[in-house]
Amino acid sequence: TWGLTYDDGPNCSHNAFYDFLSQNKQKASMFFIGSNVADWPYEAKRAFADNHHISVHTWSHPYMTTLTNDQVLAELYYTKKVIHEIVGVTPLSWRPPFGDADNRIRAIAQQLNLATIIWNLDSNDWQMQPMGPKTSAEVDAIFEDFVKMGQNGSFSNHGAIALQHELNNATMSKAQQWYSSIKGAFKHVVPAASCLNMTHPYAETNITYPSFAEYIGNSSSPTPSGTNSPS
Repeated sequence: TWGLTYDDGPNCSHNAFYDFLSQNKQKASMFFIGSNVADWPYEAKRAFADNHHISVHTWSHPYMTTLTNDQVLAELYYTKKVIHEIVGVTPLSWRPPFGDADNRIRAIAQQLNLATIIWNLDSNDWQMQPMGPKTSAEVDAIFEDFVKMGQNGSFSNHGAIALQHELNNATMSKAQQWYSSIKGAFKHVVPAASCLNMTHPYAETNITYPSFAEYIGNSSSPTPSGTNSPS
């Protein structure tokens, strides 16, 4: 199973990318930066309307272990708050930027009812030029390795949660380029919430997300119930 996740959204130019996911009846876990949600509220609403799993990725994408307790609290609390104010749901999970978390950070997140979701496969798409030093071909090689791992039995007994990004047109285009190959190499492509059986990914109890069994058991990719009327 490939756990499909995208960090750093929402993005002001993501409509074509979201259209692509919708056309493929594919849901994903979207780890949103709070300041981006404030800047591009309609894009955040689009993600929720398309039944993607919305999660927290801090307000300003810092290295969390470098911050004071108060700063950590603010990064998480205000991201939860802006998502609730704009989208209408209160996430119960988060992902630390750069994977930078320790027991102190996880404890503060836990006090805010935020489960920490990391990854075990990194596409390094965020390092692609012009944002970073990697060429498009180098990122392609990483995805090619992922496809081989899906085909050679590397994940026969456990799944993968992959790190990809909704950062810019380059990363979103790369995700579209490799989607069919990933789907062909792995038995299931599933949002992280369903991978982890997070059937209640929000504090709003009237919203239920598909469990893993429910998601893979319906070829039309079941959608969360109650998403049109969050409390």
